[in-house]
Amino acid sequence: MIKLYLNKFLLIVLLVLVGGCKSVDYTQKKTSYWMYLSTSPAKDSDGIDIYIWNPEKGELKFYKKSKSLKKSKYIEINTAKNKLYSANDGVLSTYHIEKNGDLTVVDTLSYGKEKGAFLSLNNTKQFLLSSLYKSGKLMTFRLDSTGDIECKVTDIQHIGKGSNMRRQKSAHPHMSIQPRNSNVVIVPDLGDDKVYSYTLLQNGECVPSELPFVKLPDGVGPRYVAFHPSKEIIYILTELTSEIYVYSYHPKKGITEFINKISILPSGFKTLNTSADIAITDNGKFLYASNRGHNSIAICELDSLGNINFKHTIASNGDIPREFTLDPTGQFLLVANQKSNNLCVFKINQHTGNLILKQNISTGDSPQGFGFFRK
Repeated sequence: MIKLYLNKFLLIVLLVLVGGCKSVDYTQKKTSYWMYLSTSPAKDSDGIDIYIWNPEKGELKFYKKSKSLKKSKYIEINTAKNKLYSANDGVLSTYHIEKNGDLTVVDTLSYGKEKGAFLSLNNTKQFLLSSLYKSGKLMTFRLDSTGDIECKVTDIQHIGKGSNMRRQKSAHPHMSIQPRNSNVVIVPDLGDDKVYSYTLLQNGECVPSELPFVKLPDGVGPRYVAFHPSKEIIYILTELTSEIYVYSYHPKKGITEFINKISILPSGFKTLNTSADIAITDNGKFLYASNRGHNSIAICELDSLGNINFKHTIASNGDIPREFTLDPTGQFLLVANQKSNNLCVFKINQHTGNLILKQNISTGDSPQGFGFFRK
């Protein structure tokens, strides 16, 4: 009898324990990404570092160096076509992203003597946009149905100069990018203090928009721009004066009215600084920008109307934070410190926008551009 009751008791305990456990689907894969980091080693060595990014843990692990190319300054990823584009030393290269994360070269295209060129895909992913800083050109390339480069469509030469004779002796378009739901291409030119607007035609050709450019004050050097995720507002980062100029824009006509500007440096800071990168969170609450010299990330807050307010800066934990990026989940910010050859992962406080350092790892020489591809 005692043995019977004992067996019943053990059975009840087992059922309670099993019932209290959460069911686990072991077939469900956790989301992770390949992360590609462009580097420019001084010696003839591999130029793209491949990492595995785990957004659930906020953890970056080195995987391998790509053997496909020796140097890379700017990269862009076409997630729909499993392609990575790289620009360096006068060559625009296309790579296929393999299932194991490796890169296989598909094609190369010469575009002159330019050391590097900014790259971005247009909204429809049919064309690749490129700004050539040194030679002062804007180019567009048509892509075929597989995402490979078919031909060059646009080759526009910028002509101009600015008041800073050390940095603005000629035109220097630094970026070419489209706002959402727009056929306009925005091109900030550091060399002549103008931000240009081009209309991207259906064949990939760029022509001046109805509002072809806005002229910023002399010597500010516009470098990069970011767009508000839900409002027609553009934020222009100036490299030479470390400011953000805020304008409204029309999706078909170009940049329209000036709204305001702010500095992204602490008051009283007088040492040489050049600002480099800019990004806005998907919820439109926070804007970040990098400072080289002050070696910091500026944290700014955007109100419900898109107005900007500088909050403070946080150390980049390295030297010369040239490029940074938001991860695909919008929960983390990754910073590449170009001179100190390290990469820092920051967790974003979703309520305040503040950054908390989670990881600091060594990288290849001169880390710059980022790209994510879901595994």
